[in-house]
Amino acid sequence: MRSTLSVGVALLGSLVLSAPASAASETARTTNEFVDTVGINIHSSYNTTPYDQHDQVLASLRELGIRHVRDNFMPPTESAARQTRQRAFRRALADHGIRSTVLLGKPGEDPAAYVASARLDDPGVLAGIEGPNEFDLTKRPNWVAEVRDYQARLHAAAKADPVVRALPLLGPSVGNPANAAAYGDVSAWSDRANIHAYPGGKAPGTFTDVVASQTASMFGGKSPIVTETGYHNAASVWGGHPYVPEDVAATYLPKLFLDNFRRGIERTFSYELINAYNDPGQWNADAHFGLLRQDFSMKPVGERMRNLMRLIDPDATAGARAALDYTLQGDLTGVERVLLRRADGTFVLALWQKGRVYDEYARRHISVPARALTVRTAAPVSAAAGRAGASPTAAPVSASTTSVPVTIPGDDVVVLHLRPTGAAPVVPVTPPPAGGGDTTPEPAPVVPAPAPTPAPSPAPAPAPRPPSLQEQWRRAIANLKRALGLRTAGPPAGKAKAAPKKAKAKAKKKQRAAKR
Repeated sequence: MRSTLSVGVALLGSLVLSAPASAASETARTTNEFVDTVGINIHSSYNTTPYDQHDQVLASLRELGIRHVRDNFMPPTESAARQTRQRAFRRALADHGIRSTVLLGKPGEDPAAYVASARLDDPGVLAGIEGPNEFDLTKRPNWVAEVRDYQARLHAAAKADPVVRALPLLGPSVGNPANAAAYGDVSAWSDRANIHAYPGGKAPGTFTDVVASQTASMFGGKSPIVTETGYHNAASVWGGHPYVPEDVAATYLPKLFLDNFRRGIERTFSYELINAYNDPGQWNADAHFGLLRQDFSMKPVGERMRNLMRLIDPDATAGARAALDYTLQGDLTGVERVLLRRADGTFVLALWQKGRVYDEYARRHISVPARALTVRTAAPVSAAAGRAGASPTAAPVSASTTSVPVTIPGDDVVVLHLRPTGAAPVVPVTPPPAGGGDTTPEPAPVVPAPAPTPAPSPAPAPAPRPPSLQEQWRRAIANLKRALGLRTAGPPAGKAKAAPKKAKAKAKKKQRAAKR
């Protein structure tokens, strides 16, 4: 479902928040709004993988606090028994508050048959439908005409159906960002922009503007949904999409979800829930994107996401937006934040540093100094604090205060709970219509401090890993020298990002076999 070529990411400058309402006031969006933007990819039709254990998949999604999944919709030509089983699974997900965005076929199939099949799902099960997935990577001679024709026919069938027409239709997704221009404008056949925005091993918030450019050029500026993003842990993969260790993925992914929410992206789907394939040698990147291992045990990134969701709000019921008067003081260089409000009136302030903690080419960790800050509120609050990397619960800081000290590490997200203790009324704020970006006031003013010494520059990108054992050893020695600061000779850095063709073909072959 994903491609190792999709390595760009998202800086949605057009959706950055507007001017503050008052000198030290910020309107908090609700925790329910944030939780509703968090999604994950699954493959319930992959009957030769752990995804076939539907009960265990459901239990894992509930443990993580996920409300949205993206999944392949089984072709109408499949057996009735298999279709019925997948439909029952989607119904079970919906019974636990988890809705599905589904892919409805590809060129060469009948979109009207997919629409007719989709209407059989019970109301409330589906959250959206989607056009062809990364069809550019097929490299078929007429792929542009084929994908545009299919999307147009899918749109016509969906909007003619009295049930399916109510579901937002996402456009086709791009596998290689360089092919985006070839798709042309498909906004007439799409209700939402559909973007694949992989960081390529980099930190959230430091990537190229793939979301903004594709949203504008392909989808006429319609609300963007990032349907694939994430980090893989396949240590034997040297070319193409860079690897990151499990602890780095755990640092980056929660920040990525928060950053996309902060920038106004309607929903973000991580790729993916489980390591889909058995690959002990870690040669196949597509086999190592999961938050869970094949035995359903959580990787550090899964534990971190579970803790973040619970720290923000374990219930996340619908509440009201409201403003909080506060300021941040201290060294705020590189510090980002999201302010939310629970239904019970507690404000939730998530704070993190956006810098890199790992050099994805030299394969070494980067030490990022912690930032000591103070949160000052205009009125007294009770305060509690927690870290996503440590615990799913916040520990009390003070029963009543207007000054909350907090330390922001480089490799974690800190979540503060600030509950007003005074009698001053809180005025709710009406949110904007769904699916149209956001007009929330920009975060409260800050007191700047001198910038710290910048992190060391990354080493040059290594060349792709060739198949010979001799070359593998040469590459390992070169990387070791590079990490030690020694000079090494090698091919131009530009070649280092080209994934080996044989490895890509092998990965795609495994995926096609699993889908069958």
